[in-house]
Amino acid sequence: VISSGINAEYGQEVFQEIGLKPTLQTSRVGKISKEKSKRPIKVSLSSSSAVYEVLRQVRKLRHSASFSKVYVRPDRSEEERSQDKLLVQELVKKRETEPGKLHFIRSGTIHTRDKPVE
Repeated sequence: VISSGINAEYGQEVFQEIGLKPTLQTSRVGKISKEKSKRPIKVSLSSSSAVYEVLRQVRKLRHSASFSKVYVRPDRSEEERSQDKLLVQELVKKRETEPGKLHFIRSGTIHTRDKPVE
């Protein structure tokens, strides 16, 4: 699932940015609202190896001028999505209460480290 304000047609461009050209199908998920909120794009790839390669290469998007705000996540069940939402809410609170530390989610838990000195 790609989260961003881009149109479904641009799904292919996201993958070209990281040097991949997988065969894919895209569709918007979620309900259309009057506020025109950004809805994620569901991307179906042709094989599990293509999924693995996309998830391996997706970190390159962080350094892209065009797609730095695009997030790619594997498909998750409704229960997994609700658990992730709670984790993200907890992460946001930690970042507000402890701004001098680096907080991140890995393997379903929140980790905290000292920020590196620049």
